[in-house]
Order: sequence, then C-alpha cells, then structure tokens
Amino acid sequence: MKKITAFCLLLVAMSGGFSQTFTAYTSDDGLVDNWVNGVAVDSDNVKWFATQSGVSSFDGTTWTTYTTADGLVYNDAKCIAIDNDQNIWVGTDFGACKFNGTTWTTYSSADGLVNDGVTYIAVNQDGKIWFATYGGLSILDGTTWTNYTTLDGMSSDLINFIAFAPSDLTYIGTFGDGFMTFDGSSFVAYNTDNGLIDNAVTSIVFEGSNVWVSTLYGVSRFTDEPSWAQNYIATDGLYYAMVRDMLVDDFGHIWFAIYADYILEGGLTKYNGTDWITYTQDQGVTGVIMKRLAKDINGNIWVATGDGVTEINLSVNAPLLSDHDNLTFFPNPSNDVVNFSFAGNITGISVSDISGNIVATLSGTDKNLDITGFAPGLYFINYIENNTPKSQKLVVY
Repeated sequence: MKKITAFCLLLVAMSGGFSQTFTAYTSDDGLVDNWVNGVAVDSDNVKWFATQSGVSSFDGTTWTTYTTADGLVYNDAKCIAIDNDQNIWVGTDFGACKFNGTTWTTYSSADGLVNDGVTYIAVNQDGKIWFATYGGLSILDGTTWTNYTTLDGMSSDLINFIAFAPSDLTYIGTFGDGFMTFDGSSFVAYNTDNGLIDNAVTSIVFEGSNVWVSTLYGVSRFTDEPSWAQNYIATDGLYYAMVRDMLVDDFGHIWFAIYADYILEGGLTKYNGTDWITYTQDQGVTGVIMKRLAKDINGNIWVATGDGVTEINLSVNAPLLSDHDNLTFFPNPSNDVVNFSFAGNITGISVSDISGNIVATLSGTDKNLDITGFAPGLYFINYIENNTPKSQKLVVY
C-alpha cells in the first residue's frame, strides 16, 4: 500500500531549508507490476509507467492499466515517452506502440523502424520521435522514417539513450561504445579514450554549461568537449558507481538513480554542487533497484524501481538570508518578490538562468525584484563589487 515518509535536511550550499516527502506506490495501490522500467509525465500531470506487465497511468487518484488485451503489442514495456500532441509512446522488444487516448498503434521494422528492439524513446522540440534500438537510431517525423546505423557513421548500433542539448546537438548513449553527438548530418564519438569513465553509457543530462554522462562505473562531467572536468565514483560521493539514470531538479540539484547488483543495494544520490546526499530504503525510497527518473509539473521527482514507484515531493521551508556582506537578498528560495540590500561599491547587477541568459537587471537603487513570472529553477545574481565580478545563487520554486 501507499507509504509516506518525511525526510528533512538543511542544504547550506543553496541557502535554504528543504523538506522532502517520499511516497511509495506499488501493485497494492493499483500499479500493474512492481518492476517498473520507465516513467513519463504528460501535460495534465498524469504519470505513466512502463512495467514488465503492461502500462499504468496515475492521475493522482485513479490508476488505469493497459496491456495486450487493450492493444499494447507486448506487455513487457521497456521505456515510455510522451510526444508534443500528448500521445503515449511505449518501447518493447516487438516494436513501438503509440496510444492516442483511445487506440494503440504498433510500429515495427515493417513500418520503417530500424529495429524492433526499442530501448529508449525521446521527443525533441520539433515534435520528432527518436527511437534508440538494438539495431540503430530511428527518427519519425510525421509519417517519414529516417534511420541511422554504423553504416552512416554511428560508433555503435546498440544504443540506449537519447538527449537533446540546448546547443541543438543530440547526444546518443550506447551500451558499450561511449556516446555520440549528432548535429543532423554527422556523428562524433566519445569514449574512454577521450576521458569518459566507462563506455557503458546509461543517461546524459545538461546542467548549466556542464554535460553529465552516467555509466555503469561512475559519472563523467565535462564543460567543453573533449576536455573532461571530473569523473566521479563511489569514493567521491556517489552511493555506488552503477548509475542508471540522472535528473536535474528545479533547484539545480542533480539526482542519480543507483542500480543494484548482487553485492550492494541501490538507492538515490543527490548532488547540490557541494554536498553528496544519499537516500535509501531507510529514508523511504521504494526498494533497492533504481531504474529511471522523471519530474512532474510541480517539480516533484518520480522514481521507477524494481519494487514499485517512489514520489519525492520537494518543498521549501525556512528561507534564509544570503550570507554575503555587501549584497544580500531574501527570501531565498522564493517564488514572489526578492528583497535586496546593497553596501559598498556594487554595480552591474543582473539575473541569469542556468544557461547564462540574462532574465532581469537591477540598478543600484532597486530594492526588490518580482520573480513571479520566472520558471522554477536555479538562477544567478551577478554583480561587480570593487571591479571584481561576483555571483550568488537564487532558487525559484
């Protein structure tokens, strides 16, 4: 049955208190199967789960299940995604299925898919559906299929992850040959020869100017390919090196889903830029096998595991005053008006998002900033003090 566990901690590095509640959902609550391979969230904040026995959806109250009896091509769903028209896409070993809310439609190699073994599905801003398979990459644009394999320059046909960077590059992870970037015409491969910690890539996320690549033997971070900034393993703060998925939350923290093996149980690790914090069953995480992560409309995190689903409700309390002497602002985190106080020679005050885009500016006489129109996430207060550029973090929730 549903189990709720509260866990509170103070994140000093982000200058605010965060209260986190872990809620577990299993087959006792309505999930079709506890072995959950993937999770996605639609525009109505309905959560969709790919399991080994079919697909379940949860609108916050009601669970609904879909299986082969409803038109799904195969019950063992490997992955799940939602396109720009809110169609549900499910990958299986027998092709991909699309659910339009009424009927299921199957797409296989006979229809243009490069291989029937679909391991991951992603949708870009243009609405194109990208399929990672055991036999290459497929892109569906309306009714037109475009396929890529090693014959087209890919480093491997065994691919299992796709991510779209802000730079318009597409990152493609492989099972054992590192990852590739794709600019629409050519592929560039990166692997351990370039400094990647391991060639079995499981996920890729973007945080500011950083690209994080998770593998089955740790995580690599780089800022300017192919110059690797840092590799991380268990001794650096990860709970365990076998990372299955990653997610950047609305506060700019990075979450790592740690898979289990025969020796060690899995869990979740969060990195806030300074500290590594681990959550396991003791804190309320469901089970010991973490698989995939997704973020809902409210910024809460959903964890697909081998023992059900965990919802991590992220809320903010006890906002604290910024601890810089000459430029202070509060509350932080905030979702309303931020109040500023200046002392000394402060000039050039601006606010930028994690991509470096300037979203607001302040003069030396401005004492408050209305952020009600800001999207939730991590921002930076940039300014010059005595001819020295400085920056502080602001969290909008």
